[in-house]
Amino acid sequence: MSAESKPVEEVTSEVTKLEESKTSNVEESKVAPDTHTLESAMKAFGISNPAERRDKSHQFWNTQPVPVAHDGEEGEIEKDNKVEDVRKEPLALFDQFEWTDFDLNDAANLDEIYKFLSENYVEDDDGLFRFDYSKDFLRWALTPPGYYKDWIFGVRVKKSKKIVGFITGIPVHVNTSGKKIKMAEINFLCVHKKLRSNRLAPVLIKEVTRRVHLRNIWQAIYTSGTRIPTPITEARYYHRSLNPKKLIDIKFSSLPPNQTLSRMVKLYRLPEEPKIEGVREFKTKDIAAVTKLLQEHLVKSKVHLRFTEEDVKHWLIPRKDVIYSYVVEKDKKITDFISFYSCLLLS
Repeated sequence: MSAESKPVEEVTSEVTKLEESKTSNVEESKVAPDTHTLESAMKAFGISNPAERRDKSHQFWNTQPVPVAHDGEEGEIEKDNKVEDVRKEPLALFDQFEWTDFDLNDAANLDEIYKFLSENYVEDDDGLFRFDYSKDFLRWALTPPGYYKDWIFGVRVKKSKKIVGFITGIPVHVNTSGKKIKMAEINFLCVHKKLRSNRLAPVLIKEVTRRVHLRNIWQAIYTSGTRIPTPITEARYYHRSLNPKKLIDIKFSSLPPNQTLSRMVKLYRLPEEPKIEGVREFKTKDIAAVTKLLQEHLVKSKVHLRFTEEDVKHWLIPRKDVIYSYVVEKDKKITDFISFYSCLLLS
């Protein structure tokens, strides 16, 4: 990274030309005042804490909005405030930029979001693979029951109307230690790859914080793909190759030592028919039974989402190329269910 920086006008000019040239070299630039630090932006979400309570061993993360090491107390990091004290106007941006809301039922808006995320969202360290969330997937993921349209927004360059930043939130009900809390689930935070490290992400976070608070919601949850100090929970991903030949061809996987491709193909071959007796696709008539099974399972965890039948209908009813769900039915009773979603990789 260059230690030099360009004026924001120059950066904006280069962003405007991105469609004509993919080789422009935008160096690091400060496009927001110091009050837009990531810590101050997320503090109102209840996930920051005074510096003196942080673990001294993490020089970087001590300045970031993450929970501190467990100190024996349990509960919100910051308590609820008053809606009337929340700023009513959006945060100020430099003149070259503007806030923009997106309507996912508008085909043009959905096209823009899909294109922006497919070109700039999460990718591997080598830049070889990037998630490709389909338009149907995005609409499904961001329009659950009770969603707020103003929680799906971003930043454009005024002159070119190109998107340079995007963030979303959806309302969720979380049960933590027996306490039911309505929260915001923050997702799809994305900044144009040519403007990384220009302090746009903290501005997006602070603006979504403001919009969430206006709904009288004061807590939020989010995930990180990297290890950060003191997460409240963590998940481990396991990969199961379904088409090892294809994965090796595109260099997503590699052939292990002393292994042949034909042997790998045989090892990972799936049976022609399911081995679980009574498994079938999840249908609308199963919603009540699946909701009951899900609630009974989740209540075993100290922190879990609460799903109503309306939620289960939205999140689990099968949608082609988006969400796949199956139940196990024995003697006309639903005993088990499983679901998974579909997401492509661009290479």
